[in-house]
Amino acid sequence: MEKHKIYILVVLLVIIGIVVFVFNKNKALSPQVEDIAPVVEETTPENTTTPKEIVESKPKTTPKVEQENTNKITEKDIGKTFTFNKGDKFTVSVPERAGGYFSISMTYAESSLLLESRGLKPSTTINGGQNREWNFIAQDSGTTDVKISAIETEGGPTKEIFSTVVVVK
Repeated sequence: MEKHKIYILVVLLVIIGIVVFVFNKNKALSPQVEDIAPVVEETTPENTTTPKEIVESKPKTTPKVEQENTNKITEKDIGKTFTFNKGDKFTVSVPERAGGYFSISMTYAESSLLLESRGLKPSTTINGGQNREWNFIAQDSGTTDVKISAIETEGGPTKEIFSTVVVVK
């Protein structure tokens, strides 16, 4: 009789685990307004444009919270030029490779950009994983290359994994 109760308890725990997993998986797959990145025109250094703004509409009953930075530069933007005004915030986000990197570094002109924060953030893609993100504030006029270099294994070669140009007006 006691084994029967344990069996029922184990079955119930497994069912609850499956329900929680499916709920979280569906929640991660559903699109959210905050997860939409702005549309940015590809530019050349002679013809730079400002990222287009996305206007979000939210129900009137939603409490006011500080909005997440929507100017996101990703690995899809390698080689592009972005123009920001002083005070604009933007994020550089690249996927973290499986197992992480032995060493990773970013170079940029500190006179033009202020690094507000950096860290790992869960990816919103169907593949999951994490993104390494750097949050910047455009602080002074100028043009800077933003480059990310990584060493995948101890003693391995340094590889450039990301490069873009940021212009601050």
